[in-house]
Amino acid sequence: MMYLWEKVKRTLEEGAKSLDEATPASVTETATSVASAIVEKSKNLAAVIGEKSREVYCLGQLKLKHYNLNRQLTRKFHQIGARAFVLVTMNASDIYQDEQLKKLLAEAQKIENQINHVAAEIKRVQLRKIESKKEDRAEKEKIA
Repeated sequence: MMYLWEKVKRTLEEGAKSLDEATPASVTETATSVASAIVEKSKNLAAVIGEKSREVYCLGQLKLKHYNLNRQLTRKFHQIGARAFVLVTMNASDIYQDEQLKKLLAEAQKIENQINHVAAEIKRVQLRKIESKKEDRAEKEKIA
């Protein structure tokens, strides 16, 4: 334990000696360069945070749109089922020829296409996010 305190004392003495030897100009230059480095890193960090925030916001918006489209599709299926029930109870000869039912089916197909498009967009954003993480890891490994 005594050895540890001796090392601490010696390190503090060396630090004090180097401060005594340092000129005010070199201290100012060092402080300025450290401050500049901190400002530069802060700018880079702010840019990265902004980019990541946009990615998360975009992904959230897409997921919300996907959810709402699924709700619309569920409502459309309910309407299709209700119309088919009405036609069956009326003993309609050919329910597949009903114009209202055809219209509902076309609308459901359109919503399904939109859902598929949004799902593909979500997957694309998630893949881009994964690639970004891989690049960040590779960059950190280069630094280390």
